[in-house]
Amino acid sequence: MPTSRRTRPVSPDPARRPSGAPVSALPDDDRAAAPSFDAGACRLRAPRDITDLLNFRLAALVGASGAAVIRLCEGQYGVSRREWALLGLLAVRGAQAPSEIADQCHLDRTRVSRAITRLAAKGLIRRQTLDGDRRRASVALTPAGQALYRQLFDEVAAINRRLVETLSDGELATLDTLLTALTEQAVRVKRQVATTVSTNRWRGGGTRRQWTAPEDSSEDGPAAGVAPGQDSAGR
Repeated sequence: MPTSRRTRPVSPDPARRPSGAPVSALPDDDRAAAPSFDAGACRLRAPRDITDLLNFRLAALVGASGAAVIRLCEGQYGVSRREWALLGLLAVRGAQAPSEIADQCHLDRTRVSRAITRLAAKGLIRRQTLDGDRRRASVALTPAGQALYRQLFDEVAAINRRLVETLSDGELATLDTLLTALTEQAVRVKRQVATTVSTNRWRGGGTRRQWTAPEDSSEDGPAAGVAPGQDSAGR
């Protein structure tokens, strides 16, 4: 029978001090050896390169932790990770319009529409029109979809338990609070950026603004549009 987890002791090593913890909170001996920095020097607050960005760190976590879930979904149950997410939302929140599902999954409607088509072909969800208008529809789980969700959720939850077992109960509670705060802030930032930055992603057949090389070349690099090993005279 597994033993209960105990809170891990705080390491006296100043190098392992949590980012942003004040030096004054350390014992006298450790305070002298601790590097001098404050919360503003934390790499997440002041990233030095792309690997310090919050989204990069989170993507790395999702990529590593999600690999086992993808293998389980695709190898054993024949559904993709995106299809699994749709099944889960419908199981928890009931019938929904495709646009609502797209907003909750943070995916564009085209991808959600394709996932819905695949799930319907597998007999896991069904479409139903609203008020007789074929342009307005919602999707819901079939009994087969409900059964698959319950079975698959138990196995995914087991993977989740293995992932978080490295944290104490207190650390998990703190993480839960921080994730909620970050998600709420992300929604606010998303709305602010949407009002200041325009995009043609949803227009013109899904085309996006394309990057173009500057006309003026740098002194250290090749001229714009010149292939490596070819000087401008050779054009």
